[in-house]
Amino acid sequence: MIVVAVELGIEEDETPDQVRSAQPNPNAKLKVYMDHFEAKFLRETENYYANEAQAFLEHNPLTEYMKKVLIEAQLELFQNEFGALLEANKDDDLARMYKDAKLYVTTILAVHNRYSSLVGNAFQNESGFIQALDKAATTFINKNEVTSRSTSQQMSKSPELLAKYCDQLLRKSSKMPEENELEDMLTQVMVVFKYIEDKDVFSKFYTKMFSKRLISETSASEEAEVSLINKLKQMCGFEYTNRLSKMINDTQISKVH
Repeated sequence: MIVVAVELGIEEDETPDQVRSAQPNPNAKLKVYMDHFEAKFLRETENYYANEAQAFLEHNPLTEYMKKVLIEAQLELFQNEFGALLEANKDDDLARMYKDAKLYVTTILAVHNRYSSLVGNAFQNESGFIQALDKAATTFINKNEVTSRSTSQQMSKSPELLAKYCDQLLRKSSKMPEENELEDMLTQVMVVFKYIEDKDVFSKFYTKMFSKRLISETSASEEAEVSLINKLKQMCGFEYTNRLSKMINDTQISKVH
């Protein structure tokens, strides 16, 4: 834990690139820490985990113990990676991400996709590693340095940022992606949506923006709108998307008449 903390820790003069690439900071001053804390901490940690390991092995086979150690280590790695990318302690970067829904969502997706590939390729999608990734993603997507800037302490900023990102994808613009590319992006939206804890908050923001697109006729593609509604329905059920479906049906009927 301490090694990871030191490797991912950020000195005042470190840049986000240094953090992401894990480049050592030549100016890091760890002498006090090493002299007065590290040795004792490592001894006590070693004793604690030795006892924990012994207790676990008394009731479980060695293969299960090895799997448990690997999965728990991977969970910590996932959480630290999310932290390293989003908690760079640079106020300007955090402020920009707080306002830039695309930057926020694509950053989360980049990390998740990287580790999802790792779980698939290196660990053959072993269920424990999938659960570790899911747990890390759920924790960090709903509570991190970006979302904590919200004025509401009871509400995460993530549902609103994800809804805004959807609005950017589905609204007419001069830089519209191709149909197949847009569909892939909507599929990726659902990766993040899966981990959103307060899906009703997402629905509130999304419905408001969806209504504006329909009224102002600024929706980029009716097919894409229906596609995302169907994806939401598949994950959350008919009731969750009932209002959205009715709104788009009413729009289609009005066009006929």
